[in-house]
Amino acid sequence: MRKLKKIVLVVLGILGLSIPVAGQVENDTTKLFQAMAELQSMYKDRYIGFDLKYKYTSEADPKTVLDSVQGKMSFYGARYCYQLENMEMLSNGTYNVVLFKDEKLMYVARASSLVASIDPVAQVREMIRRSGATGYSLEENNQEKKLHIHFVAGGPCRQMDIVVNKKEQRVVEIRYVVKTEMLTQSPETAAGKVDPAYGDYAVVTASFEHYRALTNDAVALDEHRYFFKEGEVLKTAPAYREYKIFRGSPNL
Repeated sequence: MRKLKKIVLVVLGILGLSIPVAGQVENDTTKLFQAMAELQSMYKDRYIGFDLKYKYTSEADPKTVLDSVQGKMSFYGARYCYQLENMEMLSNGTYNVVLFKDEKLMYVARASSLVASIDPVAQVREMIRRSGATGYSLEENNQEKKLHIHFVAGGPCRQMDIVVNKKEQRVVEIRYVVKTEMLTQSPETAAGKVDPAYGDYAVVTASFEHYRALTNDAVALDEHRYFFKEGEVLKTAPAYREYKIFRGSPNL
């Protein structure tokens, strides 16, 4: 089914959220967006990696897992590598490479030209704006903080919860409830028809585990793992000879 393919990049935008210690309920979204401005800072400025696990269920039947994927993320300062079963991404400061394994497509662009489109902070900000975030509330105990983001009724996202380990200051889980049609790409759902078995709302849970310190990895950050140039022609590396390259920016 792989309904998670579309939503995963949005989930990644939450990484690095520095939860503000506020009152029990905060209705002013200004502070929420101030927190969003700090996204990924604890990751992008450090050399750190972690494993990702996503699962998708229907809100009507939360015990039945309809889809799940696993992957890993590695940050090397402002550079990073991301792998998730059917998708792979490299951003090494010179190039951004996105590998769509199902489609056998390799997207290559200059690093600066893809910032707006793949920037997780921009993705999450846009999702919150579209969904009409009205504020947030905070729960806290000795081990963790849980941020509940509230949205206007009827929007594409109804609820978003972020759990942070207080001792490690790491995001450990994100759970959010979105309209099922956001996770599907079939002609039926495009026409507004969702299989009743799935329900109107889907629950996506992302878990972040096994945080680890990294050292500089020249091989992992080398774009030649994916492609090389012969004159003005981009060619795939031997491991991706079946892939078609799509140029995302001129004068590569």
